[in-house]
Amino acid sequence: MQQRRILIVDDEAGLRELVRINLEHEGFDVFQAENGAQSLTAVQEHQPDMVIMDVMMPEMDGWEACRKLREFSQVPVLMLTARVQSQDIVTGLDSGADDYLVKPFNMDELMARVRALLRRVPSPNRPINAGNGEIQIDKQKREVRVRNELVDLTPTEY
Repeated sequence: MQQRRILIVDDEAGLRELVRINLEHEGFDVFQAENGAQSLTAVQEHQPDMVIMDVMMPEMDGWEACRKLREFSQVPVLMLTARVQSQDIVTGLDSGADDYLVKPFNMDELMARVRALLRRVPSPNRPINAGNGEIQIDKQKREVRVRNELVDLTPTEY
């Protein structure tokens, strides 16, 4: 059975490492990026089941990265940031984030939020089926089949 994949995006290497260790201990396959621009490439390459993203990063902040990510992916995003103002939280959620956790944070709470968001995402080992079985979406292979026939789709259409 394939592990669930999580991408951690933060310019602080120590924080990425701490979160990585805890996620791997919980059985997740973890990838890392150190800025928003790298996160977009990493999502396309690794097809994570979830992204944990900081806001304050060089090259592209988390808000902009999340907006750009939403142009091609619906992967759940949890913003993990020191930005604590109500307007920051609103901006994060409006940019496409699904959840928002403020630093410093409790690791048990982060793990619980990860599990909660992943409960809403189909397992990578199981194709998504429409109720009648006529449409199948295989996230791992990035394939769509209608009545068991492969549909040729561009990345944007997928």
